[in-house]
Amino acid sequence: MKIWQNKRLLLITALLVFQYAYSQDVKYTLDSLVVSSKRTGLNVRDNVITYNISQDPSAALKTMRVLVSSMPLVKYDQIEGKLKINGAENVIILLNGRKSLVVNNSNFNYISEFLRGRDIESISIDISPTGIYSDYSAVINITSKEILSNFYSGSLSGTASTEYKINPSAAITVSLGKLTTNAKYNYGWSDIRPSWNNTESRNADGSASGHYVTSDTTKRRLNSHDLGLSLSYDLTPSDIFFITSTGSFSDGSSKINSLSEIDGIRNSFRNTNKNNDNKGTGSIAYQHLFDNKNQKMLTLQYSLDSRMSNNQYGVAFSENKFTNRQQIVSADYLHTVDKSANWNANLTWFSRKYKSKQSDFVFLDQNQDVLQTTLNASKRLGKFLLAAQTAYDFTSDRADFNNTASHLNDSYGCFRYNIRIQWFPRAGHNVRFHFGRRIYRPDINVRNPYRDESIPGVVSQGNPQLSNEKINNLLLSYMYMKGSKYSVNIMASYMNSSNGVFAVTKILEDGRLLNTYENGIKINKFFVSPSFMWRPNTKLMIDVAYRIGWNEFKSSNVTHSYFDHFANIDLTYKAWGGGELELAAQLMNPSIMSKVYSQSTKIHYVVNGFVLLTQHFGKSWVVGIVVSQPWNRRRDIILDYEINGSRYYSRNSEPGVIFRASVRYNFGRFRYRVKRNSREVADTDRNKSN
Repeated sequence: MKIWQNKRLLLITALLVFQYAYSQDVKYTLDSLVVSSKRTGLNVRDNVITYNISQDPSAALKTMRVLVSSMPLVKYDQIEGKLKINGAENVIILLNGRKSLVVNNSNFNYISEFLRGRDIESISIDISPTGIYSDYSAVINITSKEILSNFYSGSLSGTASTEYKINPSAAITVSLGKLTTNAKYNYGWSDIRPSWNNTESRNADGSASGHYVTSDTTKRRLNSHDLGLSLSYDLTPSDIFFITSTGSFSDGSSKINSLSEIDGIRNSFRNTNKNNDNKGTGSIAYQHLFDNKNQKMLTLQYSLDSRMSNNQYGVAFSENKFTNRQQIVSADYLHTVDKSANWNANLTWFSRKYKSKQSDFVFLDQNQDVLQTTLNASKRLGKFLLAAQTAYDFTSDRADFNNTASHLNDSYGCFRYNIRIQWFPRAGHNVRFHFGRRIYRPDINVRNPYRDESIPGVVSQGNPQLSNEKINNLLLSYMYMKGSKYSVNIMASYMNSSNGVFAVTKILEDGRLLNTYENGIKINKFFVSPSFMWRPNTKLMIDVAYRIGWNEFKSSNVTHSYFDHFANIDLTYKAWGGGELELAAQLMNPSIMSKVYSQSTKIHYVVNGFVLLTQHFGKSWVVGIVVSQPWNRRRDIILDYEINGSRYYSRNSEPGVIFRASVRYNFGRFRYRVKRNSREVADTDRNKSN
C-alpha cells in the first residue's frame, strides 16, 4: 500500500510538472508545488469587460487589487491607490451594482488588499457608460459572492517631500451587520519657499521699455486638516439610508517682504497675510427599491456645502472675508425595462449664496438658483447601442456689488442634450459617435472679484459678471482591444463656444501676475488623439498616447490660433515580487492657460515626468519613492505676449526635481460565510446616492 501511494504521488507530480511546462499565463504557489493554469473567465462583449472570478481556479487566493489590476485597460497607482481605465481617472466603483461604503473610490486602496478572489463572483468594467454614469469615463462593478459584513479595514499612511510638505493620514471602514461606516483624517503641513519673478517690457521695435523684478523673501507656513465621516444603514432589504459629512480647515501665517525693482529703482513694500479657511459638506440620501427584478428605484438626496475664508493683507492690513454656501435637493428615478433598455429621470434644485466683504464694507452679495430636469434613455438594437439625454436648466442670478451702476438681476433658461451611437461590428471592436451640448456655470472661485489667495507674488481675482458658457462638442472614436494583451484607441473631437470663459493672465507694473476671467471669446478646438496600450506579459505594461490639436480664439478684432501638442509614454515593470517600477515622460505646452483674445502668446514646451518605485511587503506594508522631473534642477514658467504695442516677457522660476517618499500600513479582518439575503441586485442597478 505504501509503495502504491508513493507511485501515485510521483504520477501526480509528473502531471503537474507537465502542465507547468506547457502553460503560459497565470501562476500561483501552493506549498512547495508551483501550479499553473491558463486564465479563464475573461471576456469582452461590446463595451463591457467581464472577469468571471469564480471560473478562474487560480484567482481564489489573489487579492482584489491584483485581480482588478490584471484586467485590460486598467492601471493602478500603488501610492495613491487610484485606478485609471484607458488612461482616465474619472472612474466610479460599484458593489453589486450600487454605490456602497463597503467598497468605493476612497477606500479601495486598503479594502482591495484584504478581499480575495474567493469572495468575488465577477468584476466588470463598462468603458463607455450611459445614463446616470455617462459623465464617468468608466464604471467598475464588483459582484460579491456573499454580503460583505462584520469586518474592519483601514490604513495609516504618511508622505514627505522636498517641497517642504508633510502629510500623515488615517482611514478606516467598519461594517457591523446592517451598519457600515467610513472615517478618514488627513493632516497637511507645508512651508512655501520664496519665489522670484522677472518681467521685461519691450516696445514693438524691440527697444527696452521697462524691467521689473519682484521677489518674496519670507516663508509661508500652512496647516490644513481634512476630516470625513460617512455611514449607511440597511433599513430593509429594499431601503437604504446614507449620511455623509466632511470638513476641512486650515490656519497659517505668511509674512512676506516683497521687493520690487523697476528700471533699477527699488521699491520695498511689506505684506502680512493670515489665512483661515473652513469648509464643511454633508449629505443625506434615501434609496428605495420598488422592484428588485426590474430595477425600479427611487433616490432622494439633500446636500449642503459651506465654505468660509478670512484673509488679512496689504500695507494697511485690510481684511477680506467671503462665505459660500450651496444647497442641493435632488430626486432620481431609475427604470430598467429589460436587459436591452433602461431610462431614468432626475430633478435637481441647487441654490448658491455667497458674500465677499472687506472690513465692514460689503463688495459682493450674490444669490444663484438653478432648477435642472434631466431624462436619460438607452436602447440596445442588435450590434448598436443608442443613448440619449435631454435636459432643461432654468437659472436665476441676483447680485449686488454695492454700486448703483453694478446690479445684476438675470433669469434665463437653456437646453442641454447628448446623443450617442455605438457600433460593435465584431468582438473587441467599438465605434462611438457622440454629439452634445453642455453648460459651464462659473462658481465662486471664478466669479468672486475680491478673492486673495495670499500666495507670495501672485494676486488672483475673478469676474462677478461672468455668464454661463454653452459648449457644443462632437466626438468620433474607434477602439480595438485584443484581450488583456493590447488595445488601440483613435479619437477625433471638435468643440466650439460663442461665449467662452477663459483665463486672463496679465503683468502689473510691479511685476506681479494678475489672473482673472473674461467672457465673449469665440472658441474652436479640434483634436486628434491616437493611443496604444500593450501588455506583452504579466510583468510589463507600456502606455503611449499622443494628441495634436488646433485651438482658435476670436474676439471682435483679434484672432489667435496655435497648435497644441501633448505626448505621453508610461512604462510599468514588475521586476520582482511585490515590487514595481514606473517610468513616465510627458511633452506638453504650458502656455495654454495664458491665452487671451487680446494676447498673442509665444509657444513654449516643457518636458515633465517621474520615476516611481514601490514595494509591497505582504498585504500590509507599501513603501514608495517618487522622483518628479529628475532631469530638471529648476523649471521655468514663461509668459510671453504682445499687447498695445509692447512685448511682455515674464519668467517665473520654481524647483524642478522633487523627491517624495510615502509609506502605508494596511490592516483589517474579514469574516466569511455570511449568506446573501434578498438584497441581491444586478449589474444595472445604479443610483446617485453616496
